[in-house]
Amino acid sequence: MNKFVVYNFPADFDMVNKNNCPLGSFYLGTCQRTLIADVLDGKESLEFYLKNLPYALNQKDAYQFLLEVVCGIKSKLVGESEIVGQFKEGFERYLESSTRKSTITQIIQKLFKDGKSVRSKYLADIGQYSYAGVTKKLIKNRGNENKILIVGSGQLAEDLLKVLHRKYDLHLMARNTEKVSTLKNLYDFKIIDWENFNETINFGSIVNTIGTNEILFNKDYFKSFLLLNGQKSLFIDLGSPSSISTPYDVANGVIRLDDIFQMSQSLNTKKMDKINNAKKEIILAAQRRWNIFVDQSLFPAEELNEQTIQQ
Repeated sequence: MNKFVVYNFPADFDMVNKNNCPLGSFYLGTCQRTLIADVLDGKESLEFYLKNLPYALNQKDAYQFLLEVVCGIKSKLVGESEIVGQFKEGFERYLESSTRKSTITQIIQKLFKDGKSVRSKYLADIGQYSYAGVTKKLIKNRGNENKILIVGSGQLAEDLLKVLHRKYDLHLMARNTEKVSTLKNLYDFKIIDWENFNETINFGSIVNTIGTNEILFNKDYFKSFLLLNGQKSLFIDLGSPSSISTPYDVANGVIRLDDIFQMSQSLNTKKMDKINNAKKEIILAAQRRWNIFVDQSLFPAEELNEQTIQQ
C-alpha cells in the first residue's frame, strides 16, 4: 500500500502539532490552517490517518488541494502570494529533517513547479490584493509621512519590503539579526536594533509581521503611540497569532488581520475571472501530474478505499 494523504486542520486545532504528527510527514502551520502531508507507508502513518479521517484528502484530491493552497485559492485573500513563501520556508525545514520521506519531497517539488505555472498564466497581476498590497494601499490612503517601520524579518516582512522600498523611507526591526542582514543586501532600509524597542512609538506608521503568543505591543504602548502621533497614527498587525493587546480599532488607526480580510472581500469581476480560470487549470494540472505519478509507479492507478487500508 502506498497512499498520499493531506490533512487540512483548522489553524486553532490543538490536537495536532509538528511534534505529534507522523514521523517523516510534512508539516505547515499558517494563520488559516494546519497542513500535514504524508504517505501511508507504516503503522504510525496508518493509525494517524484512521484517527483523523474527517480532515483527510487522498491521492489526486490531496495533490489538487495542495495546489489550490499554494496558488492562494484557499486563502481568505484569494490569490495572495504570501503562502508560497510560507510553503518554501516549511519545505526548507523539511529538507533539513533526517526523517523526511523522498516521496513527499518529490511531490512538493512538483507542487512548486505546477503552482508557478498556474500563477504565471492566471494570477501574476493580482498581487495588489495580497497582504502586502492591501497594506500599501492603507499606508497611501492614510497620507502619513514616508517613514515606515516594519517589525519582523520573515516572508511577510520581505513581501512588504519588496512593494514599499522604492517609495518609502523604510526601517526594519527584528530579533533575527542574521535574517535582517540578508534582507539588507536585497532592499534599501534602515535597521532599528531590537534593544531600542521603545523607539518604535516615534514612527507614525508601523506594520507588525511577527506572529507570537507573546504580547509585544500592550495597552500602555498604544496609548503612548496614539498620543504621540495623533489622528494619522497607523498600526497594521499582520501577525498570527496576534501579538498586540489593545481596545483600539480601525477608527483609531489600529488594523488587524481580520480587518484586512474584510477590506479585500469586494473583489472585482476581472479578478474573479482570473481566479475561476486558475481553478480550472489547477484541476487539469493536478490530473496531469497524478497521471505522471501513476506512470512512474509512485502511486497505484486505482483509488484505495478505507476497507482495504484497514485490512
